Amino acid sequence: MTSRRVVSFLYFFTFWAAACQGRFLAIFFRDLGLSNGEVGYLLAAGSATGLAATPIWAGVCDYLQGKKKVLEANILCSSLCVCLYLIPYAIPFLHSGTLLFTWTLLARCTYSFFFTPVFTILDTLSVQNLEDPKRNYGKCRLWGAVSWGLVNALFLGPLLDFVGSWTMVVGFLMASVVLFAVIHLMLFERKKQGEPAKDSASSLGTYEQFDVGEAEEGEKRAEEEKDKTWNRFSFNHLRGVVQQVLQIVWAEKLESLSFFVTFYVLGIGTSLVEGLVFLFFTQDLGANNFLCGITVVVTVLFEIPIFNHSDWILKHINVHVLVVIGAISYIVRVVCYTLFKNPWFVLFVEPLHGVTYACMQLAGVHYAAELAPKGLETSTQGLKDTVRGLGHITGTVLGGIIMDVWGSVFMYRSAAALVTATITLYAMIQGCGSKKSQQT
Repeated sequence: MTSRRVVSFLYFFTFWAAACQGRFLAIFFRDLGLSNGEVGYLLAAGSATGLAATPIWAGVCDYLQGKKKVLEANILCSSLCVCLYLIPYAIPFLHSGTLLFTWTLLARCTYSFFFTPVFTILDTLSVQNLEDPKRNYGKCRLWGAVSWGLVNALFLGPLLDFVGSWTMVVGFLMASVVLFAVIHLMLFERKKQGEPAKDSASSLGTYEQFDVGEAEEGEKRAEEEKDKTWNRFSFNHLRGVVQQVLQIVWAEKLESLSFFVTFYVLGIGTSLVEGLVFLFFTQDLGANNFLCGITVVVTVLFEIPIFNHSDWILKHINVHVLVVIGAISYIVRVVCYTLFKNPWFVLFVEPLHGVTYACMQLAGVHYAAELAPKGLETSTQGLKDTVRGLGHITGTVLGGIIMDVWGSVFMYRSAAALVTATITLYAMIQGCGSKKSQQT
């Protein structure tokens, strides 16, 4: 059994490392000499690689029955990959043109391949090893949000202003050293003899307790699970996956389809904020990096209360209303961005990002759980996250190009128009669906 303090440490330093490759990464790429369009491609490539890598590493965890070792290996490898960003500083011929973009793309994709699955593995380890995970998981995960805000505001912002963006690599390595030490010395992975392998692709469903069988039967089950893991890419499995996806997306016909389409569009919109907004703040509004870091703290301060009171919110507010609230908050925020001349004014609308993120997260998880057919609960949550991830990839690619060609103001106003049209259609579909259900 792992103590709540240890798991809190893990989340704190995991999100410290993630913050060093988070919103300021666009600034880092720009300082290397890359264009906004190239920055968009790099961010999208990292998202796509991470999206593909997560199920691969989940399968490795299931096969090896040792998530702790995989987690340690991923942290070590991602640390080495982050160091690749510094090579162009030492080798001048890499610091120009196509070679610079190619090298940075290699570093970005290899880093994402190893580090992105860390969150899924850590979630699964935490839920499986915490005492009373339903009560303690959220309290531990809270320290990730605290770390994200503090590192952006107090560490990255000032250092990027006064030292240079290369300090992001140093910050990541510092967090990785502590994170690896805590995992290796203090995290104890609970194993039960004869317990079936759990799906490490999601922490959902891990609260269930399994009966402990005989040792021989347990070993036989483990071998069967290994065989299943490495046969996942067979034709029959792929056909089954397609059938599952169609079953989930069309669970409530037009209502459920509109939900996934809306999440895709909101993924596009939020990617322009989470990936490219610091370029807009610094290039168009003239903000410094310290102010950029402060904006992250403001958003986190408004996310935490919503998550903390999620039970009350879900009892009193319909999930579809939460989606609408999140979308409206996004629209108001990005339109205000395009009206401001003083960069400090963005602090007045930054709380809306906390509202958007928290409302979408709560609504997405719970509506996906409602849609899920029996036995497909994990697949439904995974599909939701995949759709949103595809939106992020689309948004960062198109956003970088649009910033270069038409400018940031056009990009954010276009995103607001797209989200407005989508959420209006979504509200109409869900409203008609609820009326039909009441009549029947």
